[in-house]
Amino acid sequence: MRTKNTIRQSRKKLCENETTTISSGCRERFLPLTEPGLSMLTDYGITFAGVSMLHPKYEIHRFQPRWHTLIYTVSGEGSLLTEGHRYQLRSNTIWIGPAGIEHHYHIAQDPWKIAWACFKPENKLRFSPTQTKVLHAHSPCEIDHLFRQIIDECDTQRAHYSSILESYARLISLIFKRDLTSVPQTPIDSRQILFEQLVREVRNNPGKDWTSEALIKTLKLSVSSDRFRQLCITYLEKAPRELVTSIRMEISCELLTETDYLIYTIASMVGYKNEYAFSTAFHRIKGIPPREYRNQSLKKAKRG
Repeated sequence: MRTKNTIRQSRKKLCENETTTISSGCRERFLPLTEPGLSMLTDYGITFAGVSMLHPKYEIHRFQPRWHTLIYTVSGEGSLLTEGHRYQLRSNTIWIGPAGIEHHYHIAQDPWKIAWACFKPENKLRFSPTQTKVLHAHSPCEIDHLFRQIIDECDTQRAHYSSILESYARLISLIFKRDLTSVPQTPIDSRQILFEQLVREVRNNPGKDWTSEALIKTLKLSVSSDRFRQLCITYLEKAPRELVTSIRMEISCELLTETDYLIYTIASMVGYKNEYAFSTAFHRIKGIPPREYRNQSLKKAKRG
């Protein structure tokens, strides 16, 4: 199959001048840039691009990369070592790595979901970084979604797929222009990183009694509850209680879909005193009771 051959050739080229450790559980999908409908991307200087869902062990060490590298972190976390500095590649960040500068990165939080692209040093975007940067990303989910749509269109080759690829390529080009050239590239401030750590802490311990005071103590901040609420809205776009509830509901959906735990067990795991309180909160937010959500998920899985 043409797409699979392209993937094998791309992986072979990317492995030149590098050492890699990639476990069998990792999943990487390359954009088939040889497709005529994607010529706009290659014209802009993109040599390779793709999406990856990474699990331990995953580690890349490039000694003298020939291309500028972009990695959008959609979720999870990676760790980057370059020029004697270590960076954390957290969700909603973009790492910009200049050509010629040695870098070494690996997964730090499983799973690490990324979308990535490599650019020729000379490119029409005039994208020519001279130093490593880790910045707030404006569109990691958009890029990841568009890349996956392109790959799926190439795999199925349904009617008019070439024209659809051209539309996707045009949109991706505009997003790259916005992210890399049009918008001032300002490094993430320390509080942004701090509040992203808070999200991970709540997710890792959803059953804890997460009052505002407990959240403030976790961050080791010296602020009032009102000020903390303002900071939460600024950095996470959610008030403290809304943040905790949304994370608990996200985990609840995963447990309902992927496990056989009883409802009252899940309620306790995500911080509710009893099944009734959990079911009431779940119904209010999701629109259906947790048991019905589980049944619908099972039916979808069987149909799939």
